Amino acid sequence: MSTETTPAPPQTPPAPALGRKGSFLPNLLSNFANFAITLVIGLWFTPYLIRNLGTAVYGLVPLATTVIYYMSVLTVTLNTSVGRFLTIALEKNDFVKANRVFNTSFFAGLGIAAVLLIPCILLSVFADKIVQVPPGHETEARHLFAYVAAAFLLNAVITPFGVSTFARNRFDLRNLVTIVQNVSRPAFVVVLFALIEPRLWHIGFGTLGAAVLFAIGSVINWKILTPVLRISFRNLHWDTFKSISNTSTWVIVGQLGFILLTGVELIVVNRMLGAESAGRYAAVLQWSMLIRSMGAIIVSLFAPTIISYYAKKNIDGLVDYARHAIKLIGLLMALPIGLVCGFSGPLLYTWLGKDFADLAPLMILMVAPLCFNLAGSPLAPIYLAADKVRTPALMNVLLGVLTLVAAILLAGPAGWGIYGVAAAPVIAITVRSLLFIPIYASSTIHRSSGPFIRQILTVGLVTAIVTLVAWFCASQLNPYGWLQLGFLAVTAAALYAPLTYFLFLNAVERELLAAKFPPPLRKYLPLVKK
Repeated sequence: MSTETTPAPPQTPPAPALGRKGSFLPNLLSNFANFAITLVIGLWFTPYLIRNLGTAVYGLVPLATTVIYYMSVLTVTLNTSVGRFLTIALEKNDFVKANRVFNTSFFAGLGIAAVLLIPCILLSVFADKIVQVPPGHETEARHLFAYVAAAFLLNAVITPFGVSTFARNRFDLRNLVTIVQNVSRPAFVVVLFALIEPRLWHIGFGTLGAAVLFAIGSVINWKILTPVLRISFRNLHWDTFKSISNTSTWVIVGQLGFILLTGVELIVVNRMLGAESAGRYAAVLQWSMLIRSMGAIIVSLFAPTIISYYAKKNIDGLVDYARHAIKLIGLLMALPIGLVCGFSGPLLYTWLGKDFADLAPLMILMVAPLCFNLAGSPLAPIYLAADKVRTPALMNVLLGVLTLVAAILLAGPAGWGIYGVAAAPVIAITVRSLLFIPIYASSTIHRSSGPFIRQILTVGLVTAIVTLVAWFCASQLNPYGWLQLGFLAVTAAALYAPLTYFLFLNAVERELLAAKFPPPLRKYLPLVKK
């Protein structure tokens, strides 16, 4: 990869195929494919690791990822801001500014990676002093943290290249690269487990190997989608960095608060309740993380369009689009959330065995509130586009501190154990998603929050109905086994889709949904005129 110092390329419009038109359906289908593959891998990989390593040792795997994630705040938030600036620049065909934004973020990422190299080394060397490690696995834990840290540093450098898929709304290409990463990681581990006695460091090596493949794919996507962008030190501009960092500073503060909200659970359980409890907690947490990841992928489909509406000053169109996004995302996620909650007991028994079946209430506590969290997520890009991120950042910090204190008190003095750790972030995130985000996002564009909140509450009602129906079926049919659970899930989806389509989507939303399908399929969708 060259670092040429040629001037910015001429402002030639990009190829039409790279634009937004017609991207929704490929993006959506690729997201579902990505989720399906991630689901299958998650269902198999977690019990596979527990069988080969034991519950306590397995708990170090998500714990290492979580600790390293704390340091990723700088890179993730920097590139969140970059996505905003790059999307607006490309929307206006201002390719000179787009090159400045990209190169500024790229070289800033290199600088951040260099700064974080030392704490990554220290974290790897003293890993067994930071978290509780089962006796005899101290060296392996250090190796695990070292490999995961190396993967993080690589991602810190390569992340700016992924902004192109965001700006061009081509999440189908990003998902293809993500699928390669998700498949290769367990593949590396399985091969190492087969060739050598299973060790904890094998998982770290698989994580690093998958990160290398992801980096290669991200660069390829960058070259295909944004040929107008080139790496050039001459396009590193201090004014551009200040513009990006002004937004990034408060986004970073907000992310630090959000980490306190969602990222300290495993640390608190590990330090207060021990490695064995942390392993059990981490296993159940996988379903919450899986659903959250699926929701984030779907939400990302709508973010570029919301930013585009704001860039064009079309506030009425933005409000309508955001309302539809809340409903569509919420109704899509209500089914998996409701099924996981309703079938939690049989699901844990089938997935991990009878020793984990008693954690069904914990799974419900972790997963059920996600219906509010994910439904309200499309509103966050509104205040990001408006560059009004200070107040949400401060709110995240406040809620994060309260959550950390509450988790410690509920897990320890109150005697709630792992349920106390789970309850603290659930309460805070629900308040944030159901009240603060809709009210603040609507205030930034001088509109009422009522329509947004009503949509989110509707999603909560639908999720509760799905959960109750699934729970009733589980209590009557005792579906212990993947075939029974799979049959019930497919049956539920087949019934849910038409009922939701006719009962909860209005005529305008049906028309909008139909427009996302290819013409040969569109004629088969029943539409109800206003």
